[in-house]
Order: sequence, then structure tokens, then C-alpha cells
Amino acid sequence: MTRDDDSAEVRRRSLRAPAADPTEQVERWLGALGDPDWRVRQEAVELLAAEAPTESLLEVLVADVAQRENVGLRNAALEVLAGLGAPAVARLRRALAECAGGERKFYAEALGEAGDPSAADDLAALARDDDPNVASAALDALVRLGGSVAERELRHRLGSDDAFHRVSALDGLARIGARLSWRELAPLLEDRVTRRAALPLLGRSGDLAAVAPLSQGLGDSPHSARSALGSLAELAEELGVVPVAEAMERSGARETLRAALGRTLADGDRDTRRRATSVAFMVRELLGPALDAAAEDVLAPVAAEALREWGADAVLPLLEASRACVASGAALAIELAAELSTLAAPDSAVRQVLHDALLEGASASSPDLVVAALRGLVVHARAEDAPQLVAISQRPSEVEAAAACEALAGLAERDADATRAALADVDVERASPAMLQLLARLRGDESIGVLRAAISAEAPALRAAAVEALGTLDDARVVDDLALALADEDDRVCLAAVEGLARIGGESAAAVLLQAIEGSSVAVQAEAARALGAIGHAPAAVRLRDLLEGSPAVASAAIEALGRIVRVAPEPSAALGDALAADIARAQAHEDPEVTRAAALAASALPPALAVARWRRALESESWHVRQVAVRGLTGLLGGPADDDARALLGDAASGERDPMVLEAIEDAFAGERRGAR
Repeated sequence: MTRDDDSAEVRRRSLRAPAADPTEQVERWLGALGDPDWRVRQEAVELLAAEAPTESLLEVLVADVAQRENVGLRNAALEVLAGLGAPAVARLRRALAECAGGERKFYAEALGEAGDPSAADDLAALARDDDPNVASAALDALVRLGGSVAERELRHRLGSDDAFHRVSALDGLARIGARLSWRELAPLLEDRVTRRAALPLLGRSGDLAAVAPLSQGLGDSPHSARSALGSLAELAEELGVVPVAEAMERSGARETLRAALGRTLADGDRDTRRRATSVAFMVRELLGPALDAAAEDVLAPVAAEALREWGADAVLPLLEASRACVASGAALAIELAAELSTLAAPDSAVRQVLHDALLEGASASSPDLVVAALRGLVVHARAEDAPQLVAISQRPSEVEAAAACEALAGLAERDADATRAALADVDVERASPAMLQLLARLRGDESIGVLRAAISAEAPALRAAAVEALGTLDDARVVDDLALALADEDDRVCLAAVEGLARIGGESAAAVLLQAIEGSSVAVQAEAARALGAIGHAPAAVRLRDLLEGSPAVASAAIEALGRIVRVAPEPSAALGDALAADIARAQAHEDPEVTRAAALAASALPPALAVARWRRALESESWHVRQVAVRGLTGLLGGPADDDARALLGDAASGERDPMVLEAIEDAFAGERRGAR
């Protein structure tokens, strides 16, 4: 850092130093707006933008905007005024009305920077000023504001005898997104200068007649060519790809179009390249460069429409173009070819070329190309491809392995026997999580041996996938395996085991889940409690009650499970209801609002009379989301045996409630009842 940098940094930091006199401090900040170093000026801008816009502050800033000696000071003052809102705009409008000199140019710039539409009429009047500098600044400020006043003033300028005025009006109309009809634009195309300025607006004209001048514009300067390409894409979005492409063909400008596309796809910015890509797909030219450009971005809707119109006939051209593309472009080409082939059945020769290209892509060195090819093989893989797909599924890359498994799953829908046979050779040491899931899905109980071996894998993700896959088999024989997995040091494995036990259900699974509650992590304890509730294991209620005073996560899960057990009980009894009511009362005494909310939710499993008592208690909670649950629960009782009690509680709650979310729930309760009455 140089000595000058050191000095600037000292000045910048000094602005943050507290001052005994606030007025003096603001004056110091105002003085710093003219500092020679931009860092100091920016610091002052940030500090002043947070100040109240007093008249004295605005007076100084307006004067700073009008001075001509220090450009940095003027720009900094502009930035502060833009951030001070309506008071600053009102002061600038007053300054504009009080002066008649060249400083009005700076006030116009400031109003444009502020972006307040209330200044539009002032700027519109100024845009017709005799001073061309003032008028130009006002017009530019109007363009920044946009809106109907700006469009009216810009349209007025289109009739000017001065070509510069017409060009600036066209530029402004394009910037504010105005739409001019072909009838309005056609007279302006006779002049070469105004024709170039009109190119962006032709795309919004909604008329195929605009294609001819746009095609002509492709041969002008690179800037004009980019504008013309953008407008052609915009016109196609409104009128459709086919009519615009046909009109372009009739224009006879294909060579000019190719040259413009080539330049833009090579050198254009992201937006112009995106639009040029759409045009390239429309006219089916320069597919290689277009694919490379499209691979950097999402395909525009008009580009996608152009490809759909081309359909299966695009398969071979895309595959041919892919050979000249970079890896990402080739990946996009092969993915599009596979997708488009499904729109209409190509002949057998095309299908064979596509299939061979997909297999070749799946063996490429580029991960993008491999994954794209495998996605295509989801639909196009054949029985003889299964061994190669299994080999790819055992690659170190999880992304490639998962894509290969998707392709195998797709193949299994067409040829299950061939796929199952290929999966018999899977090496468990190299299997991916996705492969383990696929084995369970396609080979069923035949996969138990492989999955059991994978439970001892070194990678936690693989162990978790094996446990999860075993759980999907819904086979009581794997309960012992899942019990073993609960001793794993990684919670992902344990949670997968809990999920599997919940799916299998039954007494043996419940016994293991009860063990999982003991000595496991909080996350595993909570999920084990929920699992016991999900399978409705009534004997677990005794142990679940012991958890009601534990950690919030476990206590919430326990009361949720107790409510679930009562809901799924085959023969609900008064004793079950009384016991749950007592459990909920205990949970409602917990200090954590998430537990009391879970308790309020569980009350919906109670008989109406007992539920009312628990929701009455919930309405006393300090947490709005607990009270909201109670209101919704009481709403469900309206019109039933506990209607009077529920209605009284809701009425009392409405009179004392302040939270808008709870009040809305109460209003919904009575509004729903009124709708039902009608």
C-alpha cells in the first residue's frame, strides 16, 4: 500500500469516528464527498444516505450536484440524493423550477438517478427545452424512469426533422420496452441511420413484414447484426418459429445470416449469443457453434420450440455437429438428439446411429458427455448394453454411477431378465449407493446377500444405502441386519435402519426400535419414537412417556408417537383416551414451544371433550403457533358434539388475540361455517 493509500485509508476510517456535535459530523461527511479518493467518497455516501433528509442537508447536496468543478463530488452527491427518497426528489424539483441555466442538466440527471415517477412531467417539459444539453439530459432521465409519460415524449420526438432526435427517441423507446407497430416503424426505415436504431423495436412489432428489414440489418455493422438477430428471435417468440423462419428464407439473406451468426456466436455477449443460438436452430445453420453457446446457458423457449418443430429429423444433424463441439456442447447435442428421437419414431438406420453415438459417449473421458449419453440410454439402451452399464455404474464418479443406474432402471422396464442377469455380477466392493437401491428394486430378496455384505463397507454413504435398500425389501428376515446397523457410528446408517424397521413393522421390528431409544443420538431417538408411533405399537407407550421430559426433539417425537398410537388403535377405549390426555398435559408443561405445539397437534386424537380441555390450555401459550394449532383443532369440532364449548373458546380467543396469524385462523373458522350455512 502506498503512502497515498495509507492517507486515504486514514481519512476513510476517520469518518466513522464518533463526534460530540452531530451537526459537525454531518458537515465532515459532506466535505468528504469531494475527497480525491473514491473510497473516502463512498464511505461518506453510505453514512449520509442513512441520515434524515433535513432541509439543510438537501440544500448542500443540491448545490454539490450543480457545481462544475469537481465531477467526483457531483457524482457522490447524486448517489446520496438518489438514496434519500421523496424529500430529495421534491427538493430537486424545486431547484429545477427556480433556475433557468445550464445547471438544470444536472438536476435532470439527479431526478433520473432518483427514479421517482413524480418527476416525469417536469422532465417531459424540460425535454423540449431550447438548450440541447438540458433537453438531452431530461430525455435520458425520462428513459430511466420509463412509464407512459416517457413513452409519450419519445414518440413525439419520432416526428422531428432532426435525425439525431429520431435516433435518440428510438433508442429510448427500445430501452423502456415500448412496442411500436409496423405502420409506425416503416417510415423510419427509409433513412439508414434511423433504420439501425429501429432494429430492436422491429422485434416487438408483431408483423412478419419486419423480417425483411431485419434480414437487411444482418449485413450492417456487427452491432446492428446483433440487434437484428435479437429481434428475429423476439419476433419468433410472438409469431412462432415456422412463419419467421420461412420469411427469412424468402428474404434471400442466408449467406449474410450465416456470417452474422458466426460473428455473434463467436464474439457476442451472453444475451446476444443466447438469441443467436435461437436463430441458428430456427434456420438450422451453424449447429456446432450454436450448441457450444447453448451449453453455457439454458435454452431459450424459442430455441426449444425450433428444435421441437425440427423433431426427429434433427437427430443426425445434431450428432454430426457434436463432433466439432467442445465437451459441453457435444453433451448437449447428444442429449437433445436422444430426446428429439422420442417425438417421432426415426427409421432403423437413424436409431442405430443414435444408439452407437450414445454408447460411444458413455465411454468418453468428459463427465458431462458420459452423463448426457447415459440419460439417453435410459430410453435407448438394449439388452446387450446391460453389462457395459453395470461396469459404468461401478466407476468412482458417483454422478456417472447414478446415471448408469438410471439407464439400467430404464432398460429393466423393457427387458427385466437381461438387466437382472447383468446385475448378478455386481462387485459389492465397487458398488455405488444407487446400485444398491437398484439391486433391491430389481432382484428383490436375491439381493439380500450383497446388501448384507455392503453393511460392512468402509464408506458411511454406502453402508447407509445398503441399509436403506434392505429396508425397502419389506422382508422380516432383514430385521436382524437392521438391528445390527443401529450400532453404526454414523447417524445416516442408523436413521436408514429406523426407516426400514418402520416400513417392515411387526413385533420384532418394534422390539428393535425400543432398543434404539436407549443410548442413541437425539436424532435417532426421535426417529425411533416416531417409527413406533407409525407402526402403532401400543406397548411402547410406557417407554415413550419416559421421554416426555427429555430433549425438545425427542419429547416432540414421543408425544407425536403417543397420539399416533391412539389414532391407529384397532379398538379405541376410554382408558387410551384418558392416558393420552394425561400425556399431553405433561408435554404441555414442557418449556420448549415445539413440544407444546406437538402436544396440541396430538390432541386431535382425543375424544372431543378431552380435546377441548387440552386446546383450552394451548390457547394460553405464549407462542402464536401453539395457539394457532389450538384454533384449527377447535375449528374441526364446530358442528359436532363439542360445538358449544369450541365456539365459546374461539370467541374468547378472538377478543384477546393480537397475533395476525392466529386471528386469521379464527376468522377462517367462522367464515367456513358461514360458507357452509349458505
